[in-house]
Amino acid sequence: MRQAEWRRAYRCDMGTCGSPAASGNYVLGTDPAERARLDLQHSLWRPALRDALSRAGVTAGHRVIDVGAGPGLATADILDAVGPHGTVHALERSPAFIAELNQRFAGDARVGIAQVDLAHGELPLAPSSADASWCRWVAMFLPAQGPEHLVRQLNRVIRPGGVAVFQEYVHYQTYGLMPHDPDIHSFHERVMRSFASGGGEANIAGRLLRALADSGFSIEHARTIVHAARPQDPFWQWPSSFLRIYAPRLVEQGLGDEPWMSRALAALDRAERDPASVFVTPMVMEIVARRHGQ
Repeated sequence: MRQAEWRRAYRCDMGTCGSPAASGNYVLGTDPAERARLDLQHSLWRPALRDALSRAGVTAGHRVIDVGAGPGLATADILDAVGPHGTVHALERSPAFIAELNQRFAGDARVGIAQVDLAHGELPLAPSSADASWCRWVAMFLPAQGPEHLVRQLNRVIRPGGVAVFQEYVHYQTYGLMPHDPDIHSFHERVMRSFASGGGEANIAGRLLRALADSGFSIEHARTIVHAARPQDPFWQWPSSFLRIYAPRLVEQGLGDEPWMSRALAALDRAERDPASVFVTPMVMEIVARRHGQ
């Protein structure tokens, strides 16, 4: 899809974007604009998912947990990795996404689907029954000690020698436009406050490292991922589409006003016409941790 078409697809107003409160079960919502953004996001980040699975040794025949599976975008890629004799357990909280998962994988015996409260509930798998888990941009939304609870649950259901793979933010503050614009710079600060107001923590990767070590995992691999994209680059659309969708929600939450949002969106429009512009994405940490034991 060309740049102008992407911009039209991701423009939204207060009447159509919805809000975290309105969605009831997923902080970023499940409305059509957010679903389109998730599709774009997954297409851009698919190579990183595949690289991570390969680095972790996920292969044909493995049993993999997709933690916070959403509409099943990663689930489909994990199925490709584990082949016809592998399985994927797709765990999700949102009823809307559970319905989409059931429709998408209807009749596929390799996929198990369960609605789970990842922050408090018990994962519906037998002890040591999985070879690996995959989790991206999920732990950051779990309230209180939810991330630590999730890691303890993964330690229970992943076999000794199996792996837990995470891609979560470690320094969200790298999100920003260059040359510097104060209204776009303030966007990431407001987003982090928004996530915190729901009990989440954007920069969750550091806590995950400690939780994994405390729960019987060895950190086998860690690396950071950040992109610097120009307006014509596909990756530009990842941070820019999120700004267009989430700025109205920040206004709804009282974390910004209409004049601020108008200035930020106007600055983004100008930047997309400026060949000197570079969008730096929020920094992600990839973690591969192996469970202790024989």
